[in-house]
Amino acid sequence: MSNGKPIPAELRSFIASQLLFKALTKSSMDLLMQDGLVYSYQSSEYIIEENQKNPYLFLIINGSAEARINKTPVGKIEAGELAGEISMAGISPPVGSVVAENEVKAAAFPLATIGRIAKSDQKFFQRLREAGFQRISG
Repeated sequence: MSNGKPIPAELRSFIASQLLFKALTKSSMDLLMQDGLVYSYQSSEYIIEENQKNPYLFLIINGSAEARINKTPVGKIEAGELAGEISMAGISPPVGSVVAENEVKAAAFPLATIGRIAKSDQKFFQRLREAGFQRISG
């Protein structure tokens, strides 16, 4: 994993076009862009590791990753999809791993920032909950 770099302005429209972030206010989107980072991962690198602390909600920008539970593949996460939405609840460490299948670039939004936005924006909170439920139910 590379060191996180600030999210470049040219990614704003890509991020804003994703379902979870579509209806955010300008100030909430500004906060995401300000606090978010971009990380790069090589094939087989862990983006999220099962039972380890995960401080981010990830949006895959390009590449793809494999979701695993107990090292068993359970799904694929591609560009425009989220990773880490299940652990957003903060009840337990991640119940699965997310591993890069190839070169992956991902925007990483601190959970504290996501929590602040969810607290002030009920629609965003609801979409975030739905994203977690969709991942669980497949």
